[in-house]
Amino acid sequence: TGVGGDVVFYITDNITEPTNVGLGVNTNGHSITIRPDQDADRTITFTKLSDNTSPTGHFVIGYLGTGLTSAWSDDNTIATSNVTIDGYAEGGSTKRLKFTNANTTHGSRVIVVVGACENTTIKNCIVENTTTNTSSPVAIVAVVRKGTAIDVAPKNLVLDNNTITCNISTAGMGIRITHSASSGTPTSKLTGLVCKNNVINAQRRILEMNYTNGGEIYSNTINLNQPTTASLGYGIWTSTGCSGTFNIYGNKFVTISIGGNESSGTLGQRAMSLGGSVTCNVYNNTFAGMNRLGTATGQVNQTYIFFGCTGNIYNNTFYMPALTSSTVPGYYRAITLSSANPNIKNNIFISNEDNLTNELIGSVTTGESDYNNFYLKAGNNKARVVSTYATLADYQAANPTKDANSKSKDVNFVSATDLSLTGASIDDMDLAAPAIDGVTTDIFGNARHTPNVYMGAHEPNNLNDTQTFIVTVPNGTQHVYIAGTFIGKSWDITTPYELTAKANPNEFIGTFPAHSNVEYKYLCETGDWDYQEAVYEEGIPVIRATNRTYNPNDVVDLWYRVKSVTLNVSFEATVGVPNQLFLTSSINNWESAIELTKSGATFTGTLTNTDQKVPANTEYKYFTNEPNPAEQNWECNLDMTPSANRKTIAPVMNDTIQRFTTRLVSETEVPALAPRLMRTTTGIRVELTEPANIELYNINGSLIEKTKATGTYTRDLNNGIYIIRINGKSTKFVK
Repeated sequence: TGVGGDVVFYITDNITEPTNVGLGVNTNGHSITIRPDQDADRTITFTKLSDNTSPTGHFVIGYLGTGLTSAWSDDNTIATSNVTIDGYAEGGSTKRLKFTNANTTHGSRVIVVVGACENTTIKNCIVENTTTNTSSPVAIVAVVRKGTAIDVAPKNLVLDNNTITCNISTAGMGIRITHSASSGTPTSKLTGLVCKNNVINAQRRILEMNYTNGGEIYSNTINLNQPTTASLGYGIWTSTGCSGTFNIYGNKFVTISIGGNESSGTLGQRAMSLGGSVTCNVYNNTFAGMNRLGTATGQVNQTYIFFGCTGNIYNNTFYMPALTSSTVPGYYRAITLSSANPNIKNNIFISNEDNLTNELIGSVTTGESDYNNFYLKAGNNKARVVSTYATLADYQAANPTKDANSKSKDVNFVSATDLSLTGASIDDMDLAAPAIDGVTTDIFGNARHTPNVYMGAHEPNNLNDTQTFIVTVPNGTQHVYIAGTFIGKSWDITTPYELTAKANPNEFIGTFPAHSNVEYKYLCETGDWDYQEAVYEEGIPVIRATNRTYNPNDVVDLWYRVKSVTLNVSFEATVGVPNQLFLTSSINNWESAIELTKSGATFTGTLTNTDQKVPANTEYKYFTNEPNPAEQNWECNLDMTPSANRKTIAPVMNDTIQRFTTRLVSETEVPALAPRLMRTTTGIRVELTEPANIELYNINGSLIEKTKATGTYTRDLNNGIYIIRINGKSTKFVK
């Protein structure tokens, strides 16, 4: 009569099962759960020497008797449904429940789901078949049965996060969906297959699907390793009994190796063999680990995908290593097309095979093919991109509607088995391709972006990111460039991005492809890191700036080097404008003067050197030869104290001279502003309206005193004739 409520079986210890177990009960819509009672290892070991009559297997779910009775087979409502085997204890996160067998000669299956079982889930378990028997041993099997009136097939079978192993027998298979040959050929098929997050290890076949109507196969790690060649090895196989749509994505093919000789084309290995009246969407998978081991010296018949149906091959990454044993050519391909014309887009194909004839794709598809990256190891003249074409250019020339936007470029992977992009391949715009509808994540579940995604299975970041930069720079900067970890331009100073001048003085703006963690520097010229931004602190030399991290508003205080500095010189209103103006500078070790060009009441000049690299804080100072052509009349402060050397801090320096040591009389100066010279009873008194240089001589020209005075100058003198010179103007007086 079945069960009247939900049932949980707790496995409290290791179990040795001398007899195969059949779980056949009408669950009446309730559930049966099998799990460890606590977070501790529990192993169930089957030891029976002979197999069941039918259906075969150690632990059979859905079996009601020794044969398939008509009453049971015709009434699929009487079924063992809603069964879950969970290898996690409640609240646990470690695979604790293991199913295995101990009889190496038994050719059975470890766990079998048969007939009209609905909603069967096997998750978080270790399922291992250790038999050496070559009579098609399997770890997990689902069986479709043909009854007297109707067919009975499992529905909604979920295999999630299991470690599934059957690699002792050369005929070992991980998962198999088949039908019972003894009951005839059914027309029904298993529906609702989900195989995800499993690690599957087998010698002959990983996942064989017969009589299966579509399915989701994703995020599995697959190791197919045949030490000998007894048959054609498959990773994932859809046979002619299948129908519907299979979505195969996010899987990692880590090991696809063979140790024997493939004596004919009917033997060898296929990581995927997809055929039948099905549609297969293959995307976000990585294919690696193809190899020949041991003493294999015969014909090579190996391919990652043998495609013989309709469908799409999108955003996969294929790596074909050099085979360690390869003497007789057969086929060594990433994709073999068998009377099929899928769409092949956004894939990465890398062949490192250095000797054997190999092809990335065996023939030209009539479906769409574009935005793929085809790269063949240099030096192997037997290698082909597609079909008979040795280079991408040859293939494109012969097939003008194919792969017009595809590339041929080497790619950096983390390792030969981990095909995640790394190094220079991250942010490489040569790997950019238009996003494809339906492929919204990568192999790791990272979001795919629009409008451009990475070719291959891995999307490390967003190729479409942009950042806007606004920077205020030193006065007179004509061009502002930026170099850094930009998408497609990593630290490129030869052709860096250039910012555009805004209406605000000395402010520039630009929006460029970059992530928010971009590092960068600004430059005022291209092609040389000397023209980058600089940092100055009082008391230390000017140094190159460190890398910036993103800030939407930046300020550059000075450039480390500029090609030249333009000097624009004007004068305070009370200072006379000389006819000539000169400067000396540290740029030439203060050795020769540079004359500026006069234009009205201003002067202009250029400070540069033969290398066109003017260092920041280059020192300079102005002088004129007036009013005494024989003397250098240096600029000074208003109070007549010596002024410090000027320093270049911008490409354009707008300088104002306050006065010269020997004052120049301005054209606008009024007489009232002249010094008042008065004789006193003791000597002389001068009232000054501004600081002045004063020189006092006797009539014979001997200097009595030279000083700088402010406000009032007085001097006691003996009777006699004297000459006083104030700011270069001489006056004779008598005491």
